[in-house]
Amino acid sequence: MFVSRASYGFTNILYIFAFVLFGLSPSNAFAGTASIATTSPGPTPFIEFVTATYSGKLRDVSFIIRPKSGSLTRPLVASYSSSYLQRTGKLSGNSVTFSVFGLYAGSTNDVVLLFTFEDGGFTIKETTISTTSYTPGCASFESPTFTQNRTSTGQLHFDYFFMKSLCNPGVAEIIDTDGNIRWSGPTSTGGSTMSSALYENGVYFGGGSSIFRMELTDTSIKTVGDYAAYKVQDFHHNLDRGRVGLVADVDTATETEAINLEFDPMTGKALNQWDLGQIITAAMIAGGDDPSIFGPGTSTRDWFHNNATTYNRADNTLIVSSREDFVIAVDYDTPPDGQKKIHWILGDPTKAWYQYPSLRKYALNLSSGTLPPSGQHAISLDEQGNLLLFDDGEGSFSQIPQGQTRTYSAVREFILDTTRKTATAGFVYSANPEIKSNFCGSVYEARGSYLVDFAQANSANTLILQGVDDHKNVVFELDYPGNGCSVGWNAIPLKTSAFYFQ
Repeated sequence: MFVSRASYGFTNILYIFAFVLFGLSPSNAFAGTASIATTSPGPTPFIEFVTATYSGKLRDVSFIIRPKSGSLTRPLVASYSSSYLQRTGKLSGNSVTFSVFGLYAGSTNDVVLLFTFEDGGFTIKETTISTTSYTPGCASFESPTFTQNRTSTGQLHFDYFFMKSLCNPGVAEIIDTDGNIRWSGPTSTGGSTMSSALYENGVYFGGGSSIFRMELTDTSIKTVGDYAAYKVQDFHHNLDRGRVGLVADVDTATETEAINLEFDPMTGKALNQWDLGQIITAAMIAGGDDPSIFGPGTSTRDWFHNNATTYNRADNTLIVSSREDFVIAVDYDTPPDGQKKIHWILGDPTKAWYQYPSLRKYALNLSSGTLPPSGQHAISLDEQGNLLLFDDGEGSFSQIPQGQTRTYSAVREFILDTTRKTATAGFVYSANPEIKSNFCGSVYEARGSYLVDFAQANSANTLILQGVDDHKNVVFELDYPGNGCSVGWNAIPLKTSAFYFQ
């Protein structure tokens, strides 16, 4: 194989690895060389530290973990640039130490290491790493059941997912579609995996008034920022990507689950804040309604129950999911008059909110055959720019009237025309036979494939995860014994199995 002297990109690294996976031996006509010196266990069985010596000017160090025999997951790959290694103190003379993470616990892992050099050369080393067994803090993870096995790599466009669990406090898992845990942090972190996210090679999570970051490479934890000055008392539900940073769902002394805060994940700086109680109160008063019965401005009643947000770049709005009421879009930035405003509302017109003319005027009209969401979770914009959500099909818990309660939960995509004020059903999926998850649950898209989380199936005794293709075929189903939302209330597919540290 010809290897260019031009700069290696991540595509080049994967290309070289492909030769190894298919049993070929690429040539190396240049001078750089490397050899493994030592390996040592990391803080969990999923991590091993490798030290290697090398000659030449190092550009990148990469690894690939071969899937187990018979697995249909694509291999997990990561690459560290020399600038990252230098910045983090991993380079010393002509020695480099780096983390191989994502290993199978209790197994002998086949690992391929790639060292690339500035002169265009590279060295490939194959090794095995044996790991100890792992007992998850959440016992349900020990006994998943495959109701349906994946039969082809090409059926699905993701191989790993980020699981948020409440029965193992302070820990989140990365799991592959074979049901193997491939990464987990230590227990007793002081945070909650309810409010967690995988972002830029780290796991972010909230606890008290602070946000923390845990590194994938060694599970070390640092405080990103403290938001007590913004009256934050706790974090709940999601951390979602905003326009610049991450948007957190927070509780304050004046509002329960009705305030969002955007922060910079790198610096911790607070960037933006949305008080949905205040925004809705202003709209109701302006429209001649009394908001006091509806509920804004109280910390003792969960009138809104915010569980997710998503940023809509098309019109610069924040879209917010309120389980009790609706999906609502509001100003992302504060306008000159100082008052963020409502853009539209999508929800069940038989719920309490629709009784108020001041809110009803923002309602999107449903096209023929389109059902409104009821008790929805995990809103996002899919790759077509349409609204995607997990519709629990459950009426309000604290509002009267409660609205519709259905016998099943479903994935719903909505094609929105905010100019004409319409919402039209797009991709809709419900399991056959029907599955009902009264609360929690999620759906997210990964390049035309979907990971669907029925968090409270079988009368809240089972977590059912389904990988679904764009033709609504179930590619795999993985079931975990559970209790309520505790086992996996939300699961997000990883759109790539490659990690790059720059």
